[in-house]
Amino acid sequence: MTIPEEISQTIVSQEFISRKLLTIEFNDADIPPLRVLENENFDEITINGESYLGAPLKISEISRSDDNDLQRVQVEVSNLAGSISSLIGLHGDVLTGCACMIEEVFLDNDFKVISSRAFPLFIGRANNLTLSRELLKFSIDTYLGGYSNRSPNMTYGVNCQWRKFKDIRCAYTGSATSCDKTLTRCSELGNLSNFGGFPSIPAQQVIK
Repeated sequence: MTIPEEISQTIVSQEFISRKLLTIEFNDADIPPLRVLENENFDEITINGESYLGAPLKISEISRSDDNDLQRVQVEVSNLAGSISSLIGLHGDVLTGCACMIEEVFLDNDFKVISSRAFPLFIGRANNLTLSRELLKFSIDTYLGGYSNRSPNMTYGVNCQWRKFKDIRCAYTGSATSCDKTLTRCSELGNLSNFGGFPSIPAQQVIK
């Protein structure tokens, strides 16, 4: 694991805790995003003004299809005291197709955030939902090949590849006037479903 430069000096002098974050943005605007902190205790933590509910969370390594067209991670998360099943009971399967993001955050021994932000690891859409009384299981899928059809000049990189903020591909319609094309900024703007980058792609990977 590569430790981000901006916090490397902080953690040299003390132990640190690495935790995964899961954010699910539902397609129904009336349903608020679900934010989960990888933690056995049902505690909350606030990062950049957003509250994350602590829960047992398991995230697999990234797998790839034989033709490298699909990247996938498997996710298992506690049913959060029945809140997820209640949500699906009221609205049906609101999870499949939703934009999901996995990030990593670094905490000190007092469970305080060392850095002011989380670091993106993977983004995609929810698929293959399985729900029981205790556990929610699903995959997060990213189809690399599908993006090449959206622009003849598409390249592949960690940051958003759309050339112009608020264009037809970006599709952001809010009041913000600038974007640095990072996944973090896209999340802040609530526009993850239109993010045009690939934060999980290896730096040396060749796209055929």
